Amino acid sequence: MATDQEVLGSNPSRRTIRSIDMIKRILIENPKKILFLVFLFFILIRLVAMYLYADQTLMDEWNAIIKNLSGNNLAGIKMFATRIINGTPVPNFFMPPAYPFFIYFIQIIFGNMFLTEIVILSQIFFSIISIYFLYKILIKFFSKKISYFSTLIYALLPINIYSSIIISSSSFQLSLLVLYFYFLLELIKKENFSNLFIFSIITSILVLLRGEFFAFHLLSIIFLLFKKINYKKVFLSIIISLILVSPYLIRNYIIFKSISIAKAEGYDLWKGNNPYAGVEGNMNINLELNKELKIKIENLEASNDYDLKVDNLYKDQAIKFIKEDPSRYLLLYSKKFLSFAFVNLSSNYPGYYNLLHIFPKLFLALGTMIGFFYLKRKDEFFIFCLIYYLATLSIFSFFFILPRYSISVLPIQFFMISLLISRLNLKYFKD
Repeated sequence: MATDQEVLGSNPSRRTIRSIDMIKRILIENPKKILFLVFLFFILIRLVAMYLYADQTLMDEWNAIIKNLSGNNLAGIKMFATRIINGTPVPNFFMPPAYPFFIYFIQIIFGNMFLTEIVILSQIFFSIISIYFLYKILIKFFSKKISYFSTLIYALLPINIYSSIIISSSSFQLSLLVLYFYFLLELIKKENFSNLFIFSIITSILVLLRGEFFAFHLLSIIFLLFKKINYKKVFLSIIISLILVSPYLIRNYIIFKSISIAKAEGYDLWKGNNPYAGVEGNMNINLELNKELKIKIENLEASNDYDLKVDNLYKDQAIKFIKEDPSRYLLLYSKKFLSFAFVNLSSNYPGYYNLLHIFPKLFLALGTMIGFFYLKRKDEFFIFCLIYYLATLSIFSFFFILPRYSISVLPIQFFMISLLISRLNLKYFKD
């Protein structure tokens, strides 16, 4: 009987070559099984991270929101809205409703037992879905090899994994953004009603998740018209989106006399533009220059439009600070823009300079910037992504920059990284 050495060959290099050929044959003959094992690995990585690092309970505003939704049947309550009118907490206008309702929906189905765990498992599920659809986007433009590589990096990116195991809207936002880009491309490719309807639903949820996404949706509408999509279908998409978000818009108009998903730009502007603020802002209202503002807020009487009044006070104070020293805040704006695009050199955020965070962030930032230089006129989708990317950085820099905000441009960064690899591959390797 032949020995293993005789079967494989006595030469170690020959054994290595045969082993590689065997692996290639397995990959070619069983792609679905391999794909299943790869995605199982992605899931296991997230489950291990969940066991080690996940949130154990609903914290801060999420806990208050869910308690008030279930106890008072009042939508979107923020933790600090403790003033009462006839024994009922005042309505919240600071926070968009999608993520709280997502948690509340899970609570209705499964109850309070293991609520946090089920929410996180749901986020892991959506995270895995986003991996699949990111690959589906990349394969439209790049080779399988490049698409596999970029998808693998995306799936194992620490901030991607970590965002899926904490109670935060960021993972939900990332998954929806990938779907948004995918169905935008599908709608351009095939103008059928199903693509139009799904794209409109995803857009509506993103608006309800992040109020400022409405501005980015306008960019996608312009892009669709530029791509000569039937204007009637584009208009229909807008109507569908408006119908889906209208219940919350009507609710806010009735209570606050404002047609908006949420109203926190005043607070955000103040947090990112006061004399104590850095790139990540400063929210300590007890500091000396904020005493007058603090007194005004404390003297506000409880009312249904309490949150709107508070936000207006913050906005007025922020504008006052900016007018008093415009050059300081222009310089701060530049710092915030560069910190978002690259890294914050003076971050106070816990774990920001952890190697698992800072190295991937630098890699993606540099790769994205270089990738933009390789854009050609015919790369219309990627030019749209460039405009989207710059608009995101420009708008967010008016306020303040937190590490999790990079989630909002993560898909675009992987598009650009893949484009860069593809261009370099063609230039230097002719592959």
